[in-house]
Amino acid sequence: MYFGPVGAPTMEEDPKGWWIALDQETLERYNPQNPLPFHHHRDQPRDFYDQLCNEDVILEFVSARRITAASQLDHSRLFVHLLADEDFEQVWTTLSPEDQEKHFLLAFAAVEKSCDYAMFLASKADCPELDRAALFGLGFIELMRQCVLSDNNEAPSQPRILENARFDSIIGYVENDPWQSRAALHAMARMTRSSYIDTFVFATVMAAKGAKVTYRQITTEHSKTKSTLKAYSPMIDSVLGKPAGKEYKKAEAKRRKDMGLYCQSCLKPEEKAINGKMTVCSQCKKIGREIRYCGRECQVADWKQHKPLCGKPLDISAALADVHIKSDDKGKFKRRADIPPCPPGHRRSPHVVRLIEHLETSPSQDYLRDFEGDEFNGASLDEVTGASIFIHMRNVLFTSTGPGAEGALLYVYRVLQNFAPGGHGERGLQNQLKREYGMDIWNRMQELLRRGPPPYAVPDISRAQMDEVIGHLKKTPRFTEELMGYTIGEGKTMMIGSMVGPTKDVIAKVEFPKDASPTPTLLLPSNTRRATGSKAVGPNFCRDLD
Repeated sequence: MYFGPVGAPTMEEDPKGWWIALDQETLERYNPQNPLPFHHHRDQPRDFYDQLCNEDVILEFVSARRITAASQLDHSRLFVHLLADEDFEQVWTTLSPEDQEKHFLLAFAAVEKSCDYAMFLASKADCPELDRAALFGLGFIELMRQCVLSDNNEAPSQPRILENARFDSIIGYVENDPWQSRAALHAMARMTRSSYIDTFVFATVMAAKGAKVTYRQITTEHSKTKSTLKAYSPMIDSVLGKPAGKEYKKAEAKRRKDMGLYCQSCLKPEEKAINGKMTVCSQCKKIGREIRYCGRECQVADWKQHKPLCGKPLDISAALADVHIKSDDKGKFKRRADIPPCPPGHRRSPHVVRLIEHLETSPSQDYLRDFEGDEFNGASLDEVTGASIFIHMRNVLFTSTGPGAEGALLYVYRVLQNFAPGGHGERGLQNQLKREYGMDIWNRMQELLRRGPPPYAVPDISRAQMDEVIGHLKKTPRFTEELMGYTIGEGKTMMIGSMVGPTKDVIAKVEFPKDASPTPTLLLPSNTRRATGSKAVGPNFCRDLD
């Protein structure tokens, strides 16, 4: 429990007053001109961290990381659905400031009850993202976007961290820390802060939708409460003082007793009254650890991950290892090799995440237009050269917002214009691309068009970049005949110019493998919208520039 500034009202007494008081404390803590506030994880000797991280504490870290990653995935899927399918942004921005504040206060009440943060952060005071000035209007929508994972089709291997440089300084975070115990504690602090924000966003959304959410905290085993709290005692006493620390530990022991136990694989809580007790791993039980499963199916599904630790003491590396989350989507579709993973540091918009989700289940399509739910118009280029260049440009947008992204957007835009001729279709395409890639890149693209007369040059494409895309296409049935005799990396290279758009005003210079290219011809663009799943002749004119 975090008590807040001295003399400040509690959340129960005066929610709005509590928020205002915590905002003021945040302002003091996160003012770069002020000295760093005290934090018990910073500047301690190595044995301090080692003593805190006994096996019971490590098990709690492992469980918390897994549960957090699973919650973040569930929330991200909801946020993408709301932002990309239901236009939640419009719904939210039409609410009055009074209604938005009401939802925020309900969310804070839920987070304060459901998040166990006391040993790692100072409640909302360590979350400047949740200040009143930052949240109202589009501020909340932007925060919601930040809570979207880059890939909702793949369970995350690590909890997502919402980074804040000042918080990292407060806790004494060290990148690539050689002290594993300190690294584990810092990882938990950063994860707890991220989870607080993520849960707040989820609770706000639920309040705005009028949904009542019941939060139930879960734990691995009740029998470890005493030893775990004993390990935490030095840290609790240093934060709260011995008298308050004693009261906290007493209340925490009761709280943990009320927590539910859960299945290690699917994370479903144990319901003794309905399904009886869950199965406990017999080998782990021999060493005093209780790992539960709701049935044989879950135990078998988790075996690959559990086997290395089964019946063995945990060391600190387990608190930093990748997490495994059972996914209901596993096996439903084969991942597309031509869609790259999101690189570290890049954040995809909810609309791009949704687009990729649909493309994963539509392997013959290179892009999707005007999709709503399961209804969309597919854009599929039917010759190797045009498809390869388009896929490369599309993937630049999927992985970067840096220099060159505006050129890639212009290329993609011009190609897709052949699938959205004039009027509503053209306006719809523009709005779709703005939502997917943001106004910054869109405005940079417009500036590119204002610089001079056509043809407009976009970033050159190297032979290696083309071979990467063609290597993916060779694994699909789309161009089996055309690529049958081509070996990646072999043969001559020819320079071609790919001119695209209804008026052929955009040109990309491409180093293309000669053996993978058909005889350059003029391919007339289609001016007709295609039905779902149909193909379109590649809207490009390839000219040999040698």
